[in-house]
Amino acid sequence: MVPKKNINAMNEQKAQTGLPSRLIDLPGVGHIANLDDPVLFNRALEEWLESIG
Repeated sequence: MVPKKNINAMNEQKAQTGLPSRLIDLPGVGHIANLDDPVLFNRALEEWLESIG
């Protein structure tokens, strides 16, 4: 379950920037997702960038 403070932060970010936010679960990664699984991280980032472009 996602903590309410995370959801509130995502909504605040969207209100300030107009950019959509998305919570993505990357299995097997920790706090440094781009180093733990660069392929999975980059795929998620590319999908998000395509969704706003």
